[in-house]
Amino acid sequence: MPYVGIVNAVGHTSRRGYWAATGRSDDADRDDVTSESVGAARKAFAVLSRLSTYRDGASLTELVTAVGYPPSTMHRVLRDLVEAGFAIQDPVTKLYWIGPEVTRIARRRPQDDLLRAIARPHLQQLADRTGETVFISVLGGFEVLSVDCVLSGRRLRMWGEPGSRGPLHATAQGKAMLSRMPETARARVIAALPLDRYTRNTITRKAELEADVVAAAERGFAINNEERDEGSVSIAAPIVHPAGRLIGAMSIGAPLQRWTLEEMIREFRQDLLETAAQIADRMSALAHSPGEGGTIELLADEPTARTPTAGSG
Repeated sequence: MPYVGIVNAVGHTSRRGYWAATGRSDDADRDDVTSESVGAARKAFAVLSRLSTYRDGASLTELVTAVGYPPSTMHRVLRDLVEAGFAIQDPVTKLYWIGPEVTRIARRRPQDDLLRAIARPHLQQLADRTGETVFISVLGGFEVLSVDCVLSGRRLRMWGEPGSRGPLHATAQGKAMLSRMPETARARVIAALPLDRYTRNTITRKAELEADVVAAAERGFAINNEERDEGSVSIAAPIVHPAGRLIGAMSIGAPLQRWTLEEMIREFRQDLLETAAQIADRMSALAHSPGEGGTIELLADEPTARTPTAGSG
């Protein structure tokens, strides 16, 4: 956030000499830092709030007029927001928009935070053992909603942004979650999906997708053979509550340059399935632990009867 930079600037060594010369106390120093930090935060929130009302972007002049800050102050606040990802600026038109960091925060759901916290040690251990990127996601309507991702330490690797969305039919995690839906629910979802093509391997026929999902249910894991992005393969396992309800899915993804799909299945399948089961057991234990507000709801959203939108992640 912008106020972090301001705190650092005020706390610079050169200012300490001034404080010492004037005999000011450390408490007074902290009060000044806190006051300036809060003021900077308020400016940032005011600008973000106003910026969110412009669907087609806003110019510096428009924001100065709307918010009432001097141009120099507005420019500084916008610069800090852009650097932090809370705003973006078109390099050609110079217009400003709300940035991806705001969207990421807005997409966060309490149950996803808990799943992330529980799963993270397991994801990290699996990534360390395999040397590849590990993902975990839940259903977000008719899409895959990314909850967390532990990156491979290798230079060439797959990656994903928590909060991003992807198509059910073209991702291993999506097909893994479809594989654990009741047949009638799965049929309705597949019938409603827009089977957009992303690569030459993307499944675009509903009968073929149904067959692939049934095969995933039988073997316990789903596959993605360059169906979303060329040059990448992945395998995914559903994360299922012992009572049978779907929690989410996790996957291991890697560049085809390093592993063929067959090699990934042979080397990583058992480890993937065991890790998914461990996460499910932990989630189940917490779901049945009464908290201050009663039983905690941890499970993924089920698709509702609405027209889906195509994923882009």
